Amino acid sequence: MALERPSTALLFTICLGLLIPTGCDKDKGKGEEEVAGKDQRKDGDEGKGEGEGEGEGDDDDAAVEDEGSVELTIGDAGAKWIAKRATAEPNGKGAMRIQASVHAQDSESASGAQFKLLLWDFEGPGEYVLRGPNSTLAGLKIDLDEDGKATRGAVKSGISGGRAIVFQNAKVQVTRATDDFVDGTLTWSGVALGGATKVDGKFHARIEG
Repeated sequence: MALERPSTALLFTICLGLLIPTGCDKDKGKGEEEVAGKDQRKDGDEGKGEGEGEGEGDDDDAAVEDEGSVELTIGDAGAKWIAKRATAEPNGKGAMRIQASVHAQDSESASGAQFKLLLWDFEGPGEYVLRGPNSTLAGLKIDLDEDGKATRGAVKSGISGGRAIVFQNAKVQVTRATDDFVDGTLTWSGVALGGATKVDGKFHARIEG
C-alpha cells in the first residue's frame, strides 16, 4: 500500500525541529549604560463611512495592533530577513525568549525560517552575550509537486539547502524593556550552514505570557 506523502506544514515542523537544537547554557555581560529605546508603537487610521456619506474617521479610527518585528542583515551581500511579528516570553527561570518566524509558498516551493534568542539572567536593558545552542536562525526550502505536496526527497534536500545559524558568542544589546515590549540589537559573526558570515539586526518583541 502506498504511503501518503506528509503535508508541507508537517515537514516544516519536523525539519525546523531538527535544525533548532534544545538544551541550554547561560552567560551574560552587563552593559554600563541603559539606553532608552524609541517607542515603536504604530497607530493606524481607518476612517469608516456608513451609507452614502463618507465617515470622518476621527471617532472610528482603530489603532493598528503592534505585533513587534525583527529585521536582520545577513552575510557580506547584505541579504535581508524581516519578520513582521515577534514575541518575547519569560520562561519562569530568569530568562527571556525572543521569537519570530516567516513562511512563504508558491506553486513550486515552500520556505520558512525561525528566529530565536534566549537571554539568560534577564534584568532589562544591558549587554548580553549568548552561549550554547539556544539562540538560532534556521530556515529551509521544500520543492512542491503539481498537487502542492512535497516532492520525494524534499526533507533531505530541504535541510541540506537550508540555512542554520547558531548565534554563539553573539552580543545582544537590550535598549528598552517595558511591561509590553523588549527592544534591542544583535551582532554576530562566524561560520554557518548556508554561507553566512555575519548577522546584524534589531528586534522589537511584544511580551506574552
